Amino acid sequence: MSEEIPDIVFSYKNNREKIALVGDKEYEFLTDMLIDVSSIRHPDHVMILAEALNHFDRGHDFSLILDIEEYTDDFRETYAAEQENPLDPNNPSISDFSMPDLDQIREPVVEDDQITFFVNQIDLGLPYRVTGTTDGRGKLTYAPL
Repeated sequence: MSEEIPDIVFSYKNNREKIALVGDKEYEFLTDMLIDVSSIRHPDHVMILAEALNHFDRGHDFSLILDIEEYTDDFRETYAAEQENPLDPNNPSISDFSMPDLDQIREPVVEDDQITFFVNQIDLGLPYRVTGTTDGRGKLTYAPL
C-alpha cells in the first residue's frame, strides 16, 4: 500500500523560477522535494512523479498527456483537417511533420529507477517520449515520436 502524498502545486516565482508548493513549503529544487516527499516515487504516484520531473525540467513547454485516447483522437482529427490547408510558412502546423506513431503513447512507467512518459509540446501539440531517472538528478531526454 502506498503512502498518501499531500497536494502539490507546480508553479513559478515572479522571476519565472520553477517551484513546487507542497502544503506550506516551497521547493525550488526537485531533488529536495523528492527527499521530503519520498512517497512520490512509489509506483502508485508515477503520474505525479512524471508531472514533477517534466515541470522542473521544461516548465510549461510540455504538458503530460493525461488522457491518451482523447489526445490521440484530437491529434488525428487536427492533423487530417490541417492537411486540407495549403502549407503556410508563417504558421507552422502539426501536418508540416510526418504523422507520429501515436500508438506508442502509454501511461507513465518506471523500471529500474528509469521513467518513461509522454508529453504534448504546447506550441504545436506534437507528442514526445520522455525518459530519465526518477531521482530528479539527471536531465530528461525528450524525443519526438
